[in-house]
Parts: sequence; structure tokens; C-alpha cells
Amino acid sequence: MSGTINLARGWPSKESMRLVAPFLKRWSSDSLEQASKCGTGAETLLNYGAACPLMEKTFSSCLRDFMLRHGWGSSSIISAFNLVLTPGGSYGIDLCVRQSIADLGKRQIALVESPTYYLVEPILKDHNLEPFPIETDEHGIIPSALENTLNELNQKEKTVQLLYTIPNHQNPTSSVLLPNRRKEIVELSNKHDFYIVADEVYQ
Repeated sequence: MSGTINLARGWPSKESMRLVAPFLKRWSSDSLEQASKCGTGAETLLNYGAACPLMEKTFSSCLRDFMLRHGWGSSSIISAFNLVLTPGGSYGIDLCVRQSIADLGKRQIALVESPTYYLVEPILKDHNLEPFPIETDEHGIIPSALENTLNELNQKEKTVQLLYTIPNHQNPTSSVLLPNRRKEIVELSNKHDFYIVADEVYQ
């Protein structure tokens, strides 16, 4: 319908794309110029999921500097060599799920916000994990509801693999998880031994 803004997907509006188009043109030109100096990696620049090693290293370094400037971690933890670049958010989520299985062993349950991002449940089911909803309000996940769910699952001998959450501008509710709740959720993660996959796509 004309004039309707579709909030189901994280796509920018046409008006926004018109504003950033000149910047995209300049950045693309700069990227292609650098790729031409990259030797054998240049032919993969436009491939989906592949990148010129020179460009990947440059982006990783810029991303590291950006994260440190904004206080997201410390230089002892974040480096250009331990940041993983992916061709999309869904692939990043899939990698996190795979890593949790590799580290913790295969379990049964993946906790998700209710409601949650519409594409995450198929990813979890691809790994034979049962998505299990956690109650939320206007401030995100309710820690007491999470704790009650964990205790109930434990009584039923159901094992939890991970909690998937979008802490900032949650999709589709747009809630922002309160700082004190984040701390409580991390404490529950440590107590019950499950991973937290924080999808910071809107950070």
C-alpha cells in the first residue's frame, strides 16, 4: 500500500537510499581502486561472501578502532584478527549457533524473545534446536521470567543452548534492554551455562 512503512524487515527507505547514494558511489570507487592493487584477490571483490584480503584487513582494522572509540571492549580483547566478517547477519547468527554447539555440546532449547526476529527461528530449527519464547515488555526481556523459564526447563531436564536477543531497538518491538536487566541476564547465563547471542544489528 502506498505510504505504508514496512517494519517487518530492516530495509532502508527509498528516501534514505537517495541520500546515501553519493557516498556509496564514492566508497565503491575507492574499494575498486584498492582492490586493483590487491593482486590475486581482486577478482573476488564482487563475489557474494568473498573479499579481497587487503580490503578485509582494512575493514577489520577500522571496525576495531570504531569499537574501541565507543567503549565496546578493550584493546586486550578486540583485535583486527579476532573479528569475524560475514556476508550478512543471518550467516553471523548461524555461525554463533554452530560455535555454541562446538563449545557446549549439542543441547535442546534456544531461548528467544517473544516476539522475535522472524528469520531466527528457521536458523535455530536447522540445528535441531527448539525455539522457546521468553516474556518481554517495553524494556525488553524480563529477567524474572527468564529465570522462571530456566528453572522450569531444568525440572523437565531440558537443556538450554543459547539465548538469542536483540538488545537495542529490538525487531519487531523496538524495545531497548535496560542496563540492569543486561547484567541480570549475563548472571543467569553464567549460572545456567548457556551462551548469549546478542544481535547488535541496530546498535
